[in-house]
Amino acid sequence: TYMYAVIANGGKQYRVREGQQLKLEKIAAEVGNHITLDKILMISDENKQYFGAPYVESAAVSVEILGHGRADKIRIVKH
Repeated sequence: TYMYAVIANGGKQYRVREGQQLKLEKIAAEVGNHITLDKILMISDENKQYFGAPYVESAAVSVEILGHGRADKIRIVKH
């Protein structure tokens, strides 16, 4: 079955599925730790969709912290 969820993190929404790697906002956890995200906005299964108001009750996404990093530096040059 193809199942996915829409989660909220850092003021943004992400569509996630099992096994996916994703860059999120800063999370205070060590590399290798497993944490649970509970701000689930929607869950979609093959046959049904569950929508939260604002979050789906008793739903969570378990994630493993693979690493911490920063995005590339943006250089602005004014003439």
